Amino acid sequence: MELRVLKRYERQLPLQIESTRELLFSLCGISSQSNNYDGTAEALRWCASKLSVLGFECRWIVNAVNRSHTPLLVAERRGSSETSINLVGHVDTVFSIESVPLKDEGQWVRGSGVQDAKGGLVIMLSALQRLLSQNPDYPYSLRCVVSPGEELGSVGFHSYYKTLSEGSMLNLGFEPALKDGSIITRRRGNRWYHIESTGLREHAGRMESMRLSAAHSMISLMGEILKAPEFIEDLSVNVGDIRSGDGLYNVISDYAKVFLDVRYFIPKSLEDFHVSLENSIAKSKHQSKCGFHSTDFCWKVDDDCPPMVSGVLSMSVANHYSRLLGEIEGTTVQAGVSGGSSDLSYFSQAGRPSIDGLGPVGEGMHSLDEKVFMPSLETRAIGVVNLLKSLEGGVYV
Repeated sequence: MELRVLKRYERQLPLQIESTRELLFSLCGISSQSNNYDGTAEALRWCASKLSVLGFECRWIVNAVNRSHTPLLVAERRGSSETSINLVGHVDTVFSIESVPLKDEGQWVRGSGVQDAKGGLVIMLSALQRLLSQNPDYPYSLRCVVSPGEELGSVGFHSYYKTLSEGSMLNLGFEPALKDGSIITRRRGNRWYHIESTGLREHAGRMESMRLSAAHSMISLMGEILKAPEFIEDLSVNVGDIRSGDGLYNVISDYAKVFLDVRYFIPKSLEDFHVSLENSIAKSKHQSKCGFHSTDFCWKVDDDCPPMVSGVLSMSVANHYSRLLGEIEGTTVQAGVSGGSSDLSYFSQAGRPSIDGLGPVGEGMHSLDEKVFMPSLETRAIGVVNLLKSLEGGVYV
């Protein structure tokens, strides 16, 4: 991968890349897998220390669902205008740094979170450092919102996100760019279903009249559910995890569990799927031969993220930023669509202009081969600076 950087930026790139490299290695040296509450708290404190130096006032928002979980970092630098801009990122990662250690390969750096989304936080910080050094009287209030648990849906902060967005003029998300470098103007919504089935545990060769396998019922249900995309528009279904039994051949399973990930753009498609799921559950309950017993199901929704809304103003800002970034990178930057959700999906629900994917270009996101293209950290930071500067006239929002 190569970015054809324009001549007027080439002179400052080598030094600045080393600066972003130091920031990236410092932040990615903190292991902050989503369920590692000590690690996510440490990474947030790292962010708070950098933002405090820039004059941001840091607040910690307690999780509304589980107060023992890591709080949300909200850092704000007030301007002369009451109008605010939200810059949104997260410190949690899918894998630990022990699983995906940092490795410097020159233009590429491998490691947990280098792309998703600590690379995006480095771009955010680098852009703010440069903006405020050039324009210490920047008129708009800048608000950085950094989640400790975006990879798990940022449960406990959703209503607060909407409140923050309602009082803002623009939401900027620092999730990674798409693989081809495109920024993101639309995201699919997702709903995560946690489904369990129960049966009667017995010897597989005996008690045939009482035989009730939770695993068999769950397999029947999955056979029905995985057909849903064939008749429901714009829907995808993924079985993220399925478990049953104790790893034995000769035991009838009395328990089975599935994690189901449903993705959609059209809310009506999700409604249709939910009706289909309830009907399929009813059909998948198996009766014992004796007729006195049946398998049963229970379910809950672990995450329910709406699609990211993209209106006329969002596209206006996105097209403007794409032009600015194209001038810096010497290429054409598109505005694209992502099948995954993010915290910006919640921010966009208030109807304010929202664009995402302002993070770096990379490969292998959510894998053991995650890596980031280091020059993109610098060019994208310059792009964010130029975007924020251009908004001072209020032309685009």
